[in-house]
Amino acid sequence: DHTPNGHIVNHMVDCVDLKDSDTWAAIEATKLGVPVPTLNAALEARYFSVMKDDRVEASYILKSPTDTPVIFKDQAVDDLQKAIYCTIITAYAEGISILLAASEVESWDANITECLRIWNHPGSFLVSNMLNKIMSACEKENFKHLLIDEEISAKLNELQMSWRRMPALAFCYGIPCPTFCASLTYYDSYRMKIMPIRLLRAQRDFFGGHGYERFDRDGYFSSCWTRDHTMQKKKRAAAEALEKEMADVQNERKRREKKDLS
Repeated sequence: DHTPNGHIVNHMVDCVDLKDSDTWAAIEATKLGVPVPTLNAALEARYFSVMKDDRVEASYILKSPTDTPVIFKDQAVDDLQKAIYCTIITAYAEGISILLAASEVESWDANITECLRIWNHPGSFLVSNMLNKIMSACEKENFKHLLIDEEISAKLNELQMSWRRMPALAFCYGIPCPTFCASLTYYDSYRMKIMPIRLLRAQRDFFGGHGYERFDRDGYFSSCWTRDHTMQKKKRAAAEALEKEMADVQNERKRREKKDLS
């Protein structure tokens, strides 16, 4: 739609209110240990949206990039459409993963295909041809995860370079695109045989002596990462840090109780 001053979307207030139900999926995913970065990113974008005054103030301090690349409009539009398609597929994959995990934990024996059929019922805001394709994937006897369905994965493999170009372009122009980035991270994390999270294990062993396993040996290991780094020192430092943290929590609780009494 247009107005005398351009597209109407450019005149809409950039704030979206939140309801309790908007957080349900993220909360349940956390409880179940199911990664849903795309759903979380969409929720966090709404958190940012209501920080209008903060964003306006920050806009005068934190500058946008000025040395931006030249783009070809037709390719950018085509890439955008394909990136949106891939992102929506990933969001559905995350949502279905929550349902499957909850069904297993709660012994629901949920019929995911029937859930999708209800979502795709005329009158639902989710009605789409894409949902029909997702239903077809979930109906298969060996269905495990939406992203590795033969037809879905072939489409994602075909479109992934457009999907990757959009966040890169958005970053160059200083435009936030949280769900594009999060969905692509989900895709890359799910398909990655060996993740770079090994660095996190090394860091945890460095500061807390948490130890690690290895591919080439059986057992559990811990390393002395500096000259004066010994297992005893690491464990003692970790214990002292935990003790201090517990003391801080108790002091804060006492402070609040004292404040309430006064």
